[in-house]
Amino acid sequence: DDAADIVSELDDDIAEEVMERLERSDAEVMEDIRDLLQYSEDTAGGRMTTDYVSVHFTETVSKAIENIREFAKVNENQFEVYAVYVVDGNEKLVGVISLQDLVLN
Repeated sequence: DDAADIVSELDDDIAEEVMERLERSDAEVMEDIRDLLQYSEDTAGGRMTTDYVSVHFTETVSKAIENIREFAKVNENQFEVYAVYVVDGNEKLVGVISLQDLVLN
């Protein structure tokens, strides 16, 4: 989301060059940036992040923590986790729990 903010501030020619180079080096990141650039800066979509951690509502606390650790390892701790989104079998949000509350339960 920070990269999308930066790209949106660049001149069109420079932004396109940056995006082409990024596409070659990390297509997944570029896809996230393109998705976020669709939204105006002052909308919910423009303020959102694509970085989040979710757990299934049927998971035990220990299984949820194990999955969060694995997620952090795979993502090389590239962002900080404060909240964990709890989802159902259809990936629909059913709740949010702070990482602190999860760890203390």
